[in-house]
Amino acid sequence: MSSSKKIINVIIVSPTLQGHLNPTLNFAKRLESKGVHVTLAIPEETPHRFQNLNTQETNSHHSNNPSKIQLEYFSDGLSIDHDRSKDPATFIASLETKGAQNLSNLMTHLKKNDRSFSCLITSLFMPWSVDVAVSHGIPCAVLWPQASALFSIYYRYVCNANHFPDMKNPNETLQEIVNSMASLSCILTIGPLVSPYLLGQKESEDSDDLSENFLRPEDSCLQWLNEKATSSVIYVAFGSLMEFSQKQMDNIATALKNTKKPFLWVITPQKGGAELPQGFLEEIKEMGLVVTWCPQAKVLMHPAVACFVSHCGWNSTLEAVTAGIPIVALPNWLDQPTNAKLVENVFKTGVRMRIGEEEDGVASAEEVERCITEVMEGPMAEEIKMRAVGLKEAARKAMVDGGSSDRNINRFVTEISGKST
Repeated sequence: MSSSKKIINVIIVSPTLQGHLNPTLNFAKRLESKGVHVTLAIPEETPHRFQNLNTQETNSHHSNNPSKIQLEYFSDGLSIDHDRSKDPATFIASLETKGAQNLSNLMTHLKKNDRSFSCLITSLFMPWSVDVAVSHGIPCAVLWPQASALFSIYYRYVCNANHFPDMKNPNETLQEIVNSMASLSCILTIGPLVSPYLLGQKESEDSDDLSENFLRPEDSCLQWLNEKATSSVIYVAFGSLMEFSQKQMDNIATALKNTKKPFLWVITPQKGGAELPQGFLEEIKEMGLVVTWCPQAKVLMHPAVACFVSHCGWNSTLEAVTAGIPIVALPNWLDQPTNAKLVENVFKTGVRMRIGEEEDGVASAEEVERCITEVMEGPMAEEIKMRAVGLKEAARKAMVDGGSSDRNINRFVTEISGKST
């Protein structure tokens, strides 16, 4: 790089949630590929989860090709021993006050060490960081980790732009125009922010270093998939946070067993959570494999996988779309129901399970089996697969050099150039 060329530094602030860190890290890699130096700042409440990332980053600075992504911590103001999951109100309040000040102090310290930032990029879960950016005289951008439809819905609800159903008027009809979202603010579409592996690209060693799973993947599932026929396996995974009732766990187990098809089921360990039916593992040992975590990108790209039974978190939805895999949706909360509607009614790359009023919020075994069968063998199965493959190609085209997302990232870099203080 020419010594006369100005270095662009940005700081990205992210919560330590798997669903936020994954797209954040992938965005950081994209910025790095454009010559931008990225500082990733995260609360230090759980530094042990990032020991592997820390070690690899430190080593990269001593290589012939040092990474332009640097990890920094700031305190949220609480002790390491404080249980944030059981006391979210205190955690959020401390993060908004003490965390904001500590982030500001970190930025001041880094500036003294020749790291002046051109932009602060934040998350929707850290709105207070906008004020930090203002106090440092730099622009702020929000990395939106959900579907753009959710942005539009949230905006119209908060600003009373549309009438929404609520406890007073539960039957109110919402008239929503998702395509008008761009009129609300300056929107740059830069996704899908997924692993380069899903885009048919080879990740460099540095890129491999900059990834984080809070649970260690079990590579045995890839060996198991290698022994299965093409498009024969049902892949089942519901993210790192979703918890099931025992009845729902039993129904999913029964449905998978009744399909008589090979399946790979990821069940995240949870304290006091639902357990597999007694004797289930013995019954399905010839047809199924149950693991605690897996390298999802590699699983979705494996030719043996036919469909993905998912909670429809946005990361998982984008990964399935980018891999060209049909989805069987079992959404639970937050953005998941909207994502599931997008999959079934807009993308038309999958189906959404229906839950009867008498089912107490639980999908029946018959419904789970019906949806899997519909995606794999039903009259619309071939069309669903074709649409999934079509979206896969569209996603790849958007991310290649000169694609729509690539052009928008270039535009973003150009806009923040020369704005450091």
